[in-house]
Amino acid sequence: MLTACSERRSAQIVRHRVVNDCQRQSDTCQNPFCKSIIEALPDGWRRTKRRYCSNRCKLDGYALRRAEALLNKVGIVRFHELLDQA
Repeated sequence: MLTACSERRSAQIVRHRVVNDCQRQSDTCQNPFCKSIIEALPDGWRRTKRRYCSNRCKLDGYALRRAEALLNKVGIVRFHELLDQA
């Protein structure tokens, strides 16, 4: 039987593992069509980790996420109809 203290400790361990796994991610662009290496920033410091190598890849990634959301919402047939209208 787990006590409240041991449950809290196990949650902290899981959270710590997730953070460490995120820190070990490779420094490649997160755009599925681009696997460029992300260059280090000139000042060397950033609050959050960069996910994309350029603004263009960032916008492409945004467009892909929006298209995926629309596809999941309306279905493949309607999605193709909407693309043909555009």
